[in-house]
Amino acid sequence: MTADSDAYLDLVTAYWRTEETRDVSRILEFYNSNARFTANGETLVGHDEISQFYSASCKAFPEMTVEIIGGFASGNRAAYEWRASIRDRHGAAYVFGGANIFTFRDGKFEEVRAFFDTEPLP
Repeated sequence: MTADSDAYLDLVTAYWRTEETRDVSRILEFYNSNARFTANGETLVGHDEISQFYSASCKAFPEMTVEIIGGFASGNRAAYEWRASIRDRHGAAYVFGGANIFTFRDGKFEEVRAFFDTEPLP
């Protein structure tokens, strides 16, 4: 692993620990102001649009934990496989997995492409 890959893993780990807090404003601090976020084919650009995704997710699933399974980095990009456990507002639990591809600029996310299995989700 290179120094960059260690820094990327540290940043992504901090991001997922922050996502677990369900605090949208803190989550957005990991993104550049004009970043792109794509989740299962839907692309959002900028903090205003990206916040809509996280706000809806946090409202629907107020509890979340994420485990990083593995990954790698090359240049200004990294990919990490993950498994998430979430609970909805009624206490129902769901486990699902996926992978994110991150592009970094100036110590933040310039682009995040998230791929995950929605089959286990309500």
